[in-house]
Amino acid sequence: MKFIILTLLITVSLIAADATRAAKDLGIYNDYNQALKDAKLNNKLMVFVVVWDPCKACDSLVSGTLTDKRVQEKFKDSVVLILDYKANMPKKFRVQMAPHIYYVNPINEEVLLESVGRISAEDFLNEYQDAKDFL
Repeated sequence: MKFIILTLLITVSLIAADATRAAKDLGIYNDYNQALKDAKLNNKLMVFVVVWDPCKACDSLVSGTLTDKRVQEKFKDSVVLILDYKANMPKKFRVQMAPHIYYVNPINEEVLLESVGRISAEDFLNEYQDAKDFL
C-alpha cells in the first residue's frame, strides 16, 4: 500500500515536465557538466533527457516511462540527466522536438543512440540495452 501511495505522489508531482522538479523527484542530475563528470569518472552510460514545459508528451515520458520501476533499475547502472530545452548544454543537444533522449558515451560525448517523442518503458529498455551494447 505504501508503494502505491508513494508512486501516486511521485506521479502527481511529475505531471508537468518541469526539468528541475523532475530531476529532484527522480533523484537524477539537472546539470550537464556534473552529470558528464560523474559518467566519465565511473565510466557509465549517460542518459540525457530533454523536455519542454508545457509538453504533454514530455509529461507522459516523465510521469510514465521514467518512473517505471524497470527503468529506475537501469538508472542505477548509468548517469541520468534531465534538462529543459532552454538549459545550458552543448549545442549538439539543442532540440527541435521534445521529449528527446540521448544515450551518450561519456568518454568522447558521442551520441550512441537517440529517441524523439514519448516512448514506453519497454522501448526505453530496448534502446538502453542497444546503447549499452555500443559502449
